[in-house]
Amino acid sequence: MRPGFELATVLITVKTYPNPSDRYGETVCVAGARLDGGIPTWIRLYPMKHRLAEYTQKFKKYDLIEIPVSSHGAKDPRPESMRPDQTGLRLLGHVESRDGWRERRELLAGLIGATTTCDLIAANKAVTMADPAPSLGLVRATEATVRVRLGKTWDARQRHKAEAAASPTLFDDQGQEVLEPMPFSVVLSYRCDAERCPGHEATVLDWEVGQAGRKWRVELGDAGARTALRDKWTSMFASGKDSHLFVGNMHQRRQTFSVLGVWYPRIPVQDSLL
Repeated sequence: MRPGFELATVLITVKTYPNPSDRYGETVCVAGARLDGGIPTWIRLYPMKHRLAEYTQKFKKYDLIEIPVSSHGAKDPRPESMRPDQTGLRLLGHVESRDGWRERRELLAGLIGATTTCDLIAANKAVTMADPAPSLGLVRATEATVRVRLGKTWDARQRHKAEAAASPTLFDDQGQEVLEPMPFSVVLSYRCDAERCPGHEATVLDWEVGQAGRKWRVELGDAGARTALRDKWTSMFASGKDSHLFVGNMHQRRQTFSVLGVWYPRIPVQDSLL
């Protein structure tokens, strides 16, 4: 293991759509629960490659992995943020969704609904950009509504970065298909569990929004794809679902929390009878 790194065991819960980067080529923001410290805690792994990663370094949501990590230090004071050494990634297995996501629920015990979006925003407003404050959470969502908008196109600079990232290299003489922006965006309006929550609106950055949008646009056309996206994400908040949102902020926008993914198992029977 490289000096300054430690080995973390992580349940992957979040994988965002890729972004082109001058420094890293093409990256995804990955987050999950760190499980090697006795109790689960949030961890953000950045930068990570996925589409352009080696086969042995790829992973899915709800995979368990081991990976060397080190602190970003003052460059990113968010306590959950760690720099991964993806070349040392080892896949341990996949946590299935059977029995109402029982095993996933057990691994995330103590994190589900432990905070609210309002509390996370308040904690970040109370400190300077140089100070640590919680930047990830799994918050209960109620009164959720889903809208689907056309996605934003790359500007010239983003297009250049995407093309550079996909260019042939010494180890990949064929190159890759140039990354496309998400053709549609899913926007959620919801209330968190804070007593006086005024309501929140956030874009869903989940990898699955982009992938589903691209697939369904080819199969169903623009109008059909938008309807399918709205129906799919609306179903995650149906009656009987234990709907929570994985939320997180950005390094330079600490008071703005985007939706990184949705937790949507059925409400456990013992809870639904209370």
